[in-house]
Amino acid sequence: MEKRKRVYPTERNHNRLICSVLLVLAFALIMSGVFAKEKGEAFLLQKVPFSTPVPLDESFDETWTEIDVELPEYMWYAIQTGVFENEETARQSALAFQKRGAAGYLWENGRFRVLASAYPAEQEAQNVREQLREQHQIDSYLYQISFPGVTLRLKGMQGQLNILQAAFSHVHELAIQLQKLSVALDRQEVSVQETVQSVLAMKTQMDIVSLRLRQRFVAPKPETVEAILAVFDEFNTFASGFSDDESVAAAGIKLKYQTFVTLWNIQTVYHTLNDT
Repeated sequence: MEKRKRVYPTERNHNRLICSVLLVLAFALIMSGVFAKEKGEAFLLQKVPFSTPVPLDESFDETWTEIDVELPEYMWYAIQTGVFENEETARQSALAFQKRGAAGYLWENGRFRVLASAYPAEQEAQNVREQLREQHQIDSYLYQISFPGVTLRLKGMQGQLNILQAAFSHVHELAIQLQKLSVALDRQEVSVQETVQSVLAMKTQMDIVSLRLRQRFVAPKPETVEAILAVFDEFNTFASGFSDDESVAAAGIKLKYQTFVTLWNIQTVYHTLNDT
């Protein structure tokens, strides 16, 4: 039998591979806004726990009470690279942008929007749009994801109200921390290993809040509590599969994508509040 010959990549294929990798990294750097940093501005990333306004002990105060909770209005600004009527066409566009370092998330609200990355500050998003147009000839649109302010009147055991307040704070902070990690990773200010450690630290805290919610609200749980638990469960699945074996580009894409997943699930939480 003829021995199978091992085929080695040619120099031309090797050069093409290098060009592809550089293109992905360049796109990721732009999505992170690295070129938009003002002179003298320094990035700071510290591992600090989420601030929780109440103890998360298993035992809790069962005194029946009533409180008003204000959820502030806030806005996210997403880079939209396309909007389609057909889901399959949108999906193909999303996959193409994922290969270039973007989230490629399909945001469906009557039509299918392909979203590349999201920012809590409008100017940062605008800067990224300009860089994409000037350096990659990519036209984009700024799509706003809004969360209206609302005042809630909560009635129940003190321990239930406390953990619910903490949960609202944690779901908001989760999206912010995911976005910050994706930017820091794209700018190569942290390694994939450090990013994984940060995600696992976030998971540990989310698991505690999730557990206490389940313990303090017996079935049938309020719809809002179920929606918040869905945010934590989705993040738990993501964090459990997030590995330091990922490349910088692949890890960055996953963080951007999970940011959108979290924002979508938070939107569901707000929909339950509007139905009450």
